[in-house]
Amino acid sequence: LLGVMEYAGITLSEEHLPMLYACSAQVEMVLDQYDVDEYLCEPFVELQPDYIGGSIDFLGLSKDRKTAVVLDYKTGRNAVKCEGNAQLLFYAVCAQHDPKTRDLFAEVDTVAMVIVQPRTSEDPQIWEQPVCALEAFKHDLLESLAAPSKASPGSHCEYCPAAPVCEERKHQARAAVILDPKTSEEVAQALTLAKDLEAWAKQVIDQAESLAASGAALPGFKLVRGMSRRRYTEAAEAELINALGEQAYTKKLIPVTEAEKKLGKGELEKRGLVEKPEGNLVLVSDDDSRAAVVPDN
Repeated sequence: LLGVMEYAGITLSEEHLPMLYACSAQVEMVLDQYDVDEYLCEPFVELQPDYIGGSIDFLGLSKDRKTAVVLDYKTGRNAVKCEGNAQLLFYAVCAQHDPKTRDLFAEVDTVAMVIVQPRTSEDPQIWEQPVCALEAFKHDLLESLAAPSKASPGSHCEYCPAAPVCEERKHQARAAVILDPKTSEEVAQALTLAKDLEAWAKQVIDQAESLAASGAALPGFKLVRGMSRRRYTEAAEAELINALGEQAYTKKLIPVTEAEKKLGKGELEKRGLVEKPEGNLVLVSDDDSRAAVVPDN
């Protein structure tokens, strides 16, 4: 699939492989831990047809049919907390009630909700809940939908399709224009707002680009061709081998995760062949699971 599979304008390439291998390794841990022998990838499940639903990255069932696994991939650098994660609870509720997946939950007594996020953790995050917890979440969800109040924008709006036209988001944007933070507390408040609006701004841009690509005219803007890079044709490999021989190829080490699979877990560390340098300093919210760092001054 290298150079062939495309999603959201991104073509699968060699640079994506380390992340894929890391995700695969974590999923294997989950499969082993729960003895999963039945699973679905990307099932679209609905609590209410054509109204409430979503796509689960991975839905699995243990061999004894007592544990359902709801797994979500995260590829960002900001750690997503698994415990209490409403997205995972929502997916589980939908899967439990959708006719396509309902039978998987017939004998389930535990739901294992999992986040795989290789950029922030080498191991999968797992949050187990009794299946009865789904009913409580469903009750709160339906109660909220029955009596919606004013929108409460925040980081949870990142994937909301209505965000670009949300009135509350627009009010936030107007308020940000007149901000003049001076104290640490004011800067922190402004940063929270800025991060929310950064995501909103991307949603607005994405919506505008989608409209323009469909032929809509946006006053003051136009579509142009972006920069592109040269790439080999399908016939290039055979021609270059004839012309250059072995010089047509370069050699490089396989990714760490792939080498670990071949040698065995922990073998690279035993041989002193890997190291893990400190990551760059990143400013995150207090609810992030990572320990705080005190900079050297």
